[in-house]
Amino acid sequence: IQKQPRELLIESKFEERGSAILEEIQRNFSLRITRARSHYFQHDNAVRFLLDHFGILQLDGLGLNGKIATINATAALLSYLKDHQQNIEPIRVLQIETLTDHLLIDHRTDRHLHISSSLLSFLDTTVTGMGGRLFKEVLEKPLIESSGIIDRQVMTQALMKKPLVVAEISKILERVHDLERILYRLHFCAASTKELLLIHSSLKAVEQLVPLFVHFKCDESKKLIGALPDFSSLIHLLDYELEIPSVSGATDRIFKKGVHPQIDALRDFSMKGDQWLIEYQERLKLELDIKTLKVSFTRAFGYYIEVSRAQSNKIPESFIRRQTLVQQERYITKELQEFEEKCLFAEDTLKKLEENALRFLIERVLKELPLLKKIAQSVAWIDVYTAFVRIAQKEGYVCPKILHQGPFVIEEGRHPLVETLMPYKSFIPNSLCLNDTNRLALITGPNMGGKSTYIRQSALIILMAQMGCFVPAKRVELVPFDRIFSRIGAHDDLYRGQSTFMVEMAETAEILNNLTYRSFVILDEIGRGTSTYDGISIAWSVLEFLAQSVKKPRTLFATHYSELTDCMGEIEGVFNLKVLVKESLSGILFSYKLVEGSTDKSYGIHVAKLAGLPPQIISRAMDILKTYEKQRSSKPVQKGCSLKEQIVIF
Repeated sequence: IQKQPRELLIESKFEERGSAILEEIQRNFSLRITRARSHYFQHDNAVRFLLDHFGILQLDGLGLNGKIATINATAALLSYLKDHQQNIEPIRVLQIETLTDHLLIDHRTDRHLHISSSLLSFLDTTVTGMGGRLFKEVLEKPLIESSGIIDRQVMTQALMKKPLVVAEISKILERVHDLERILYRLHFCAASTKELLLIHSSLKAVEQLVPLFVHFKCDESKKLIGALPDFSSLIHLLDYELEIPSVSGATDRIFKKGVHPQIDALRDFSMKGDQWLIEYQERLKLELDIKTLKVSFTRAFGYYIEVSRAQSNKIPESFIRRQTLVQQERYITKELQEFEEKCLFAEDTLKKLEENALRFLIERVLKELPLLKKIAQSVAWIDVYTAFVRIAQKEGYVCPKILHQGPFVIEEGRHPLVETLMPYKSFIPNSLCLNDTNRLALITGPNMGGKSTYIRQSALIILMAQMGCFVPAKRVELVPFDRIFSRIGAHDDLYRGQSTFMVEMAETAEILNNLTYRSFVILDEIGRGTSTYDGISIAWSVLEFLAQSVKKPRTLFATHYSELTDCMGEIEGVFNLKVLVKESLSGILFSYKLVEGSTDKSYGIHVAKLAGLPPQIISRAMDILKTYEKQRSSKPVQKGCSLKEQIVIF
């Protein structure tokens, strides 16, 4: 309902309060809810609807046994389609997906990492509509099963070994039209020659793809092409019946000569009629001695003989005046009327015969619907794999190693988006290793030092690896994760009455309450939206919770609170990383390199200077900072106190 995206979580007891929810939405947002559809959220109605639609006695065979919310949602969706499309008969199969099938990425993480926007635009180089939609689905639903990921890697590696074949495949794919949408239009819309011609040209292109995959011996290749049934009979049918337009230009003929004799006879009559009109016009010019006379046709008045008003005195009395214009007179003769009647009858008959023949041909094509869908799916996967190959070859990506157990290792990893915005090979790569001993990296360093880029690139490398895509790094090893959580950036939600800090805490709470044993968490600047000591206390507590959680999530925790670096010796599993900064009399220089260790400086005033703040403000800020540092150093600190105790003392 709101402008920003929201997740919809369907509970098992949704049907008990579905009507109340719909009424509240209608009341608050002035939406018109169709009762004919909303009542399908009631379980008994939903079950009856699905049993009737699929023509079965029980839903167990569809995999819906006990899935109350799924049954209700499916019935409501199908009823909506039935109201709008009038025909849901082709929908005879349901595919059930569960949350455990894919790497889960909530909408906040999607926004923080720019997945559905920037990353999709960068990675997606597919050339077909089907491939583009499938690529988006692959990006939104990375795999968590090692076998599925490895299968995709094997096919991508096989293609990368034959770049010339990949180039040829790409050229052929450019000639394949969007078969999925063409079939939809063919099934639900009026009969159209255009759709059949597009199917024909697409099948001819796919026919050229088949021999290219003989070069590949992997099982994935057999799934893509080898498993396809023979579709040569369908190409032969379209070749035999349709008049295929030549490169030089289109034709108004739908069917080839000899396929439908009645249609051919009427078309021949039409062509002879054109010749008759030319001969009739020339005969009248000679008989009436009017060189400017012409025989024409309009939809409003039909066929007519037109002469200038100055020549109208030469027109015989047998001619019937049809229309008078400013400079011309229009007439008709009995002979021309008879010709017009024959033409109109022939045109009407030809139209009906062609429509019937076209409808019959479409019905025969639709009998091959399962085959065409399979072809479309195979072409889409080929398009996705060739896109994987193109991006890997262009950017120098490597194949990640998928493990069943072991550490998460990134050697010289890069951010796939940021590095493309920088001069060639100027991006500074960084490495990472998370294991059972060091599972939480506490990252400190100045603003603009690269902390946010580092934690984002680590999450994106995981995402790309579990898509089956190659990744921007020198080497990557990982056990597939099941969730990626992120809390990055500052924003408010005034529509819901939430301040920036409230949103930060709500997002952090959502992460901490939904951790799993295979989660990857990236957090940036927790606790910065409130006072210093409140913020440090919250950040310390969150860090402690993540490090000591029995689920042991792998975590990157970026912060400006250098005080938190003391926790390395107090909390098991935590280790420090810092951004290297070179200081000089003229200022600081960012190296964008992360190494083990901690920093006790934030360099905020130096960054403010680089941003262009007036010199007097920078000078005054330095004086104030020195004053605060002296006051803090003069505070008595008890020996042996932990950081949490020191916060209370200060």
